[in-house]
Amino acid sequence: MIGCFNKSVLLTYTGIFFAMIGICFANTNLYSAMLCLLFAGICDMFDGTVARKCKRNELQKQFGRKIDSLADMFSFAALPCVLLLNMPLYKPASIVIALLYAVACITRLAWFDMTDDGGEYFTGLPVTYSALILPLCCIIAKIMNSLYFFYPFYCILAIFFVLDIKIKKPRGKMYLVILSAAAVIGVILCLFMTENLKLR
Repeated sequence: MIGCFNKSVLLTYTGIFFAMIGICFANTNLYSAMLCLLFAGICDMFDGTVARKCKRNELQKQFGRKIDSLADMFSFAALPCVLLLNMPLYKPASIVIALLYAVACITRLAWFDMTDDGGEYFTGLPVTYSALILPLCCIIAKIMNSLYFFYPFYCILAIFFVLDIKIKKPRGKMYLVILSAAAVIGVILCLFMTENLKLR
């Protein structure tokens, strides 16, 4: 079999698993799907740390970088687009915004692969941040009783993905802050999951 299948990529594949489950939930339970997106984001947050602790040859390192980027396309581009297209919203607008979001995601990932030097800052908002922002948006949409709240959020994310701005990479305490935020959002989403989504 082609590929490098070892423990250094296990968490990356776990993130893909959660994204796939999220796509399955997209048409039946928005909260469950958003929770899967959140879990995929947590997997992505730590897969690099786990991989660096593993003994790898150069081929395994290159494969890990490539598979991580492809997993990001699936988890943070495809899954959010499927979620948006399955919401009971005005379809023509949803298609246009999903297309904008997908193109911005792919552009951001390609640019990151070409230019990342391992420094202290990202150029543009990492697509993985959608794993925190979109579930939070889901909670706000529930409170406001309107799914149309997603439209501006998707557009803002798409713009910030490709905006030429510097964003500090999370390290140390920042990881703890992000993980705590993810935990809080996850708990709230779990509480909402017991209800059927009937927002318009």
